[in-house]
Amino acid sequence: MPNYLERVDLPFYHEQIESFLPDELVDFHTHVGNIGQLKYGGGPPRTWVDYITPHFWTVAAHYRHYGIIFPGKKVTPVMFGMLSGEPDVDAVNAYAAAGAAQHGAYAFLVTRPEWPGTELERRLREGGFRGLKPYPTMVTGKAEGDVSIFDFLPREHMDVAQTLGLPIVLHLPRPGRLADPRNLAELHEICATFPNLKLVVAHIGRAYCLPNAEKGLPQLRDCPGLYYDFAAAANEQVFELALREVGPRRLIFGSDIPYVAFRARRYCEGDNYVNVVRFASFSDAHLRVASPQERDSITFYVYEQIAAMRRAAERVGLSRTDVEDMFRNNALRLLHA
Repeated sequence: MPNYLERVDLPFYHEQIESFLPDELVDFHTHVGNIGQLKYGGGPPRTWVDYITPHFWTVAAHYRHYGIIFPGKKVTPVMFGMLSGEPDVDAVNAYAAAGAAQHGAYAFLVTRPEWPGTELERRLREGGFRGLKPYPTMVTGKAEGDVSIFDFLPREHMDVAQTLGLPIVLHLPRPGRLADPRNLAELHEICATFPNLKLVVAHIGRAYCLPNAEKGLPQLRDCPGLYYDFAAAANEQVFELALREVGPRRLIFGSDIPYVAFRARRYCEGDNYVNVVRFASFSDAHLRVASPQERDSITFYVYEQIAAMRRAAERVGLSRTDVEDMFRNNALRLLHA
């Protein structure tokens, strides 16, 4: 009897997304980590992120997963260290760099805002990193709602990245993300101050649902140096808006594996995204367990993501070249320019 992969997942892949994707992809937003790099208390999962990846995801697991979900495709990842628990940032970065070197992939340096520019540049060169990955969680002494982009991505770091021609993947701070007026003002300031900086806003600014996307994307159309990865996003209305506002040359495929290495279907309730999963032993504001009638039709989340982009691309009328740009060429231009 066929297993679930053969019965549900692979038919979806072959029918809905295989021909849409180029034969070679660059996955611009992924995470890897080894359990020895982390300190945490353990215990049962509290969120779907904890449930999917219990605090680690090795490089070997990363490539095994690609073999399962993308048969017949060559996928080259951009890898960041995982920050679950309390990470040893040096160990996290060393692990990602070693994995990228072994497999001909790319690693981005997880940064600390207190590093001076000379220290940042030394670490980038010695580790062979091809970009920067700052995190708002690296800021101490401030409430989440008070963190500025410049607190965790100092201007000195942006100057180094612009000088070296290295891209930065930026998670927006504060709960409003892309709809936050302060974030929008700071992004405009960055575009004006660093016109040659290659800044990639992660997850389309975490505008996973249309209301937040409508508040943010039109206000940033005049920042041509901004790019957006659509990692972990799966809303075709958001994708259509992004395609119309910023265009396919500024959108970049990212999966956010392993945080989306699960089977789920997503819908929105206003600005709240909801992941419908087959089973779960916990609950949170972003999770629902599927009904028995729906349970056996749910496939990999990354398939739902790509299928949503395919539908948006068809409505906008993208060319084959446009699709290849989003799933490979845009990333390569940023990584090798």
